[in-house]
Amino acid sequence: MVVGDGFIAEHIKTYDRNNVIVFAEEVLDSKATDFKDFQFEEKILRNLIKLNADKKIVYLSTYSINDSSLSDQIYVQHKTAMEKIVKNISHNYLIIRKSNLFGALAPEKSILPYLCNSIIRGDKIEVWANAFRNILDIDHFMLMYNKVLNENIINDTIFLVNPQEFSIREIIRCCEKVIGKIANVELISKGAKFYYDTKLSGDLFDDLAISKEFYLENLLRKYLKL
Repeated sequence: MVVGDGFIAEHIKTYDRNNVIVFAEEVLDSKATDFKDFQFEEKILRNLIKLNADKKIVYLSTYSINDSSLSDQIYVQHKTAMEKIVKNISHNYLIIRKSNLFGALAPEKSILPYLCNSIIRGDKIEVWANAFRNILDIDHFMLMYNKVLNENIINDTIFLVNPQEFSIREIIRCCEKVIGKIANVELISKGAKFYYDTKLSGDLFDDLAISKEFYLENLLRKYLKL
């Protein structure tokens, strides 16, 4: 059973399992500040765990939960709180801290659609000069997700990400190359690298024969409709 109707939830439904409840309901805008949206999601999660005590709960969180530069964002604080709820209430859970996922029909406010659309329109983009982002093809995430569920990991928190990350400047240069247009960028002295575990994801990339060569460019050319 998959709870949610967004971009990620629709992909996970193709891997639906009777003994697993996947909580893929999500506030799509990571910069959201409306507490009501987050409170509603928390209420759904608590009821879901209570009514499905005999099933495995899979909660989709975010890899950026470790990013100190985002620690004051309500979205990140909410994800941290939700993870604690899952750990405290469920007796059989798996928390997946996922990357920034990109694919067909990805939300326009997610990083790649936002950057690409801004470049195409000629909008000024405020860029955190020292920021890095992890970006993963939704198809690759689903392969990794399915393999992990087959291993029946219980009561653990894992990262499903790209083993390599990209500086925000590198991402913009790649967008410019694929689109064929220079971005209107304003650099802001913010952002920093932060740690998250990539070992499992690196092993999964190898096991699934996912190539890291020209990853970002290939990803953009795969999904970007120009």
